[in-house]
Amino acid sequence: MVTRRRSKLPEKKFRSGGIAAALAAGLAAAGPASAAECSKMVVSGHPGYPPLVYYDGHEMRGAWMAIASRILSDLDIPFELSYEGPWSRVLESAMEAKIDLIATLKESPERLAYLSFTTTPAVYADIALFVRSDSTLQYHGWPDLIGKLGGIVRDEHYGLGFDEFMRSHLTVETVTSIDLDFKMLEAGHVDYAVTGYYPGLAHIASLGFEDRLKAVQPLISQTVNGFAFVTASPCLKYLPAFDKQLAVLVKNGTVQRLVDENLRNWQLKPLDLSN
Repeated sequence: MVTRRRSKLPEKKFRSGGIAAALAAGLAAAGPASAAECSKMVVSGHPGYPPLVYYDGHEMRGAWMAIASRILSDLDIPFELSYEGPWSRVLESAMEAKIDLIATLKESPERLAYLSFTTTPAVYADIALFVRSDSTLQYHGWPDLIGKLGGIVRDEHYGLGFDEFMRSHLTVETVTSIDLDFKMLEAGHVDYAVTGYYPGLAHIASLGFEDRLKAVQPLISQTVNGFAFVTASPCLKYLPAFDKQLAVLVKNGTVQRLVDENLRNWQLKPLDLSN
């Protein structure tokens, strides 16, 4: 997979209408994705969520990027896989219509203000609790975290009401990356960390913390992530076709195969994403 991929198809002009046009007109800084036509779809995602999506120092990779690339190629839509920086900057780029598609993230009321999600349930996200291997924390459910100090990553959402529970009842430290969260946990600065199960295991392997940190059951939540088109982008018109093709790839097993392949590849050769 390459980071920048251009189709040789001729450029076509499209009009963005209704809400999308109004939002685009109101943006203070108009980026390349907010131009009058969708000549190329700019795709981005979380830079540190392996093996599902991550930046390896040269290109955006992972299962979700592979799925997006496959669908856009099948639809003959020119696209570019773009590294935008930290996750918070990816979201800012979407709000400013500097990118067209995020692969992938959870729906939330604030995100629905500027993103339009696919409806096909394709990408499941297990959110787990991680603790030190010698932790005495007895975890059976969310209330067991009350009175403990947790670590979370900025701008991550955990779904199924946990975000609201956390804001109302828990004390947490917010950091910019999973690596920092786990380093705080390993050093004893927090009692637990919350993040995706598979990305968490991947980062533990990268940090060499296999004997020091562990995931515990039950899961914090299990939710469905969606591919999200920027509502103000002229490329929004491709959402129905993208969603339809995503459903085809789910049904024929391609989505699960790409997820499994990327999981195996990461297990064979984990990367250090701490820099």
